[in-house]
Amino acid sequence: MNQPSTKTSKLATIAPKQSRGQKTLEKLLGCAQDILVESGFEALNSNAVVQAAGMTPPAFYRYFKNKHDLLRVLCERLMSTQNAVLKSNQSWMTLPENDPEESVYNDLVKSLNVTREFKGGHVLLKILRAIPELQPIRLASHERTTLLLVDQIYSGPDQDIRKELLIRTRMALEIGYAMIEMLFEIGFEDQDAILRRSSAAIARLYEDIQLDQA
Repeated sequence: MNQPSTKTSKLATIAPKQSRGQKTLEKLLGCAQDILVESGFEALNSNAVVQAAGMTPPAFYRYFKNKHDLLRVLCERLMSTQNAVLKSNQSWMTLPENDPEESVYNDLVKSLNVTREFKGGHVLLKILRAIPELQPIRLASHERTTLLLVDQIYSGPDQDIRKELLIRTRMALEIGYAMIEMLFEIGFEDQDAILRRSSAAIARLYEDIQLDQA
């Protein structure tokens, strides 16, 4: 687990070099998100996207190989938005001296909120698990974030400690994201109680670990 082992295929998406091209790309992505929100994944296809955008099919294929390629961009953006919450939390650097439970709770609340604010976020969460071509995005993203957080927590030379932290931190990530997905599925019922209990469970993962930085 020293390097991300889950590989994702290269995007066919062409990055626009001019602002006009970037605006076209963003409009296509935005229209795709609108379709996901209003009609679901089954209604998403290249013709629906270009019709909503007031464009023609060549405009779509100038930037995307197919609809899965477009979805890949949206899924990667969602994962980056979620992971940015964790990366910005400096309290990971002071484990286990600080009590992580409240910090984890705040991270879960922020992660849930940014996912809800991301247009089509709920549909994309399901897509990341349901479509085999897109599943590696979630796995690789979680693995990279795990490595980043462990690097913040521990900079010592003991590889056994590092290995244990990699296991526990990956578990922490998966618990947190699973709870966020569950809240979407149950309509956010008992949201605070679920996030509080999830935070307590995640905090327990770190309570007995000794970090010798020497």
